[in-house]
This record gives sequence, structure tokens and C-alpha cells, in this order.
Amino acid sequence: ENAETVQRQLLASLLARHQNTEYGRRRGLLGISGFEEFRKAHPITGPDDYEQDVASIFKGSGGVLTPQQPDFLARTSGTSGPPHLIPHIAEISRDHFWRGVSVAFAALDAEFPGAAIGLQRSAKLAFRVPRQAYANGVEVGSNAPSPDDFGFHQVLFPCASPEAAYGIETDEQALYAHTLLALKDRNLGVLEAKSVPLLCRLLETARATRRGLVQDLRNGHIWDRRLSEHVPDAALRDAIDAALGGPDPTRAAEVNKLLKNNAPATELWPHLRLVLAADGGVFSVEAARLRELLGEVEVHSPWYAATEGLLGVNVLPAKPFGRSTYVLDPGSMVFELLPEEWRWTKNPPASATIFPWDAVVGHRYELVITTKAGLCRYRL
Repeated sequence: ENAETVQRQLLASLLARHQNTEYGRRRGLLGISGFEEFRKAHPITGPDDYEQDVASIFKGSGGVLTPQQPDFLARTSGTSGPPHLIPHIAEISRDHFWRGVSVAFAALDAEFPGAAIGLQRSAKLAFRVPRQAYANGVEVGSNAPSPDDFGFHQVLFPCASPEAAYGIETDEQALYAHTLLALKDRNLGVLEAKSVPLLCRLLETARATRRGLVQDLRNGHIWDRRLSEHVPDAALRDAIDAALGGPDPTRAAEVNKLLKNNAPATELWPHLRLVLAADGGVFSVEAARLRELLGEVEVHSPWYAATEGLLGVNVLPAKPFGRSTYVLDPGSMVFELLPEEWRWTKNPPASATIFPWDAVVGHRYELVITTKAGLCRYRL
């Protein structure tokens, strides 16, 4: 793809799509189709500029930021500022899967043949993300990766956990189930989670709940020591028991010895080839802890995403973890770059940004995005 061409075409289509929304009419988007004109006519924005629009969406109004009603209002994580709500549409989830996950795994397979797409199983951590439904029909919640996401069930075939395990409602019980199923497979090849802290939780859960895990492996029954009223229903437990494949006293004894000695992941799974999780500054402390828990194994951050959507894909997996390099995806959202000198300026001039193709290597920039969910020239 020619990035500049794709970006200009995407902006034109988004402006045409959003010009008749309430926001588009208020901002005078009608008749604007090009980058240069858009930059002159529309200011750089932030969360405060959309409070009125989000409030209207919350009341059930349609056609506010997008022609259609959003699927739900997504709550941002708050890692770079106070949490706030933004609209989420299905197209953002599809982009993440087709333009992010699919491309990243192709890059992984090229760099680590057979590791990400091979015969070994993967321990994939993902939890149900509850959303709160209001009387007006609007739902509010996180859009963090979830078993309910578009395309999720298409990538379960190599997973150590059966589909039933991803239906567990509570994070604590789901984490225990995924930990047990991962430990069952001595030949496990991949550990995968959205972030470093989640992988730390899995490995620390293995140590903290050693006795229960060993008992369950030995007998081939999950939650073997727990009362039935304190665990998920029988059908779900039966599905997980089927995945365990019956009693395994040999593996139970091995796991017990290793966990007693605080063995790293590479000893629990001697054929472990790859660990997938997002790196970055906010996870630097946890990344150091993960290194202690893992042992010597490749760790890779496959994509760069935010609540607002997919930003980029790591197509250079050989880069060291913590120094990942991402290629901005030109088809997911429109990008502008705000030079670092404007970082602490609340309202930089509309002309302060540059196009990505004009970026200077070695300079630092803040991302300004225009999204398929109606955010325009939005400081990320």
C-alpha cells in the first residue's frame, strides 16, 4: 500500500461519511474533502471537545458523531490521562482483527517459523469484558480484547483452553482455568496476553495456587477441592475436564516439583518458543518482573492499539522487547504528527501538525488521529 494515497482516500471517505452528523454540521465539515483544507478548517481536539456529543449519545441520540448509533461507549484505560468515554463501532474491531492480528501473526511466522502458527498449543489469556446497559439502550464499558470480539473464535484452534473456558464470568476463576490448562500441556509453545501484567498474573497464580492446580491435574477435574456452589456450572466444568483429558499424575508431580522451586516458565514448558504481550513505558516495571518469571525466551509485542482503535503493527519482531518498532496502519485511522514542542500546549494551532510522510527520523511526535467513530484531529 502507498501510505499517503491510502490516508488521503480514507480521510476523504470519513469526511463524506461524517459531514452530516451533528458534529460534522457544527464543525462545518460539509464540502471538505482534502487534508490541507481539513487542517485549516478544523482545530486540534481532545476529550473535552466531545463531552457534549458523548452526553447526547448517552441519552440515546443517533447521528451525533457517526451516522449510525455506536455499538457502545468505550471507557479509555486512563494510562495517559483521566478515563473518558468515546464511541465504538464494529468497524474498529474488524480493523483490529484483519489489519492488526492477521498481519502481526504473518510477521511472526516469517520471523519465528512455526512458533506462532504451528502444531504447538498456545496459552491465550482473554477475559469477558462486562458492559453496563442503561435504560436508554446505551451500553458503557471497556473495549479491551475479549472473547466476545469479532474474529476471536477463529483463532481458538491452537489454544490450550477450550472455548468454554473463555465463557467464565469472573477474572479470578478464568485465570485459574487458563493456568491449569496451560500447565497440563508440557509441549506448550506460546504464552499470549494483551499486556505484560496479565502474563505476570498467570505465572504468579501458578505459584500461589500450586496445591489446587496439582490436585486438579492429578485427578483430571478442575476445582476438585472446591464446593460446587463456589465454581461455574457443571456443563462448563465438564468441558474443561474434557480438555484436561483425564488424570495425569506424572505431569502433576512434575509441575508440583517445579512450582515448589519457583521454576521459570521455560522449565514449566521446556518447548516454549514465544511470548506475546504489549510492551511500553507504562509496563516497564512489570516487564522486568516478567523477565524473572519467564527465563530465556523470545518476548514480542505484536501490535500497538488504544481504545480509539488500531494504531500500528510490529513488522520487525527481531527488535528487543521494550524497543518494539511499529508501522502505522494507514487504513485504520488517519494520522497527523504533532511535534514534541507542542506537548504541553493545551490548544496548539491547527497548522502545528505535519503529515506522517513528512516526519523527520529521530524527532519525537504526538499522534493526532481522525477515526472511523467520528473523532476528528484528536490528540491521543
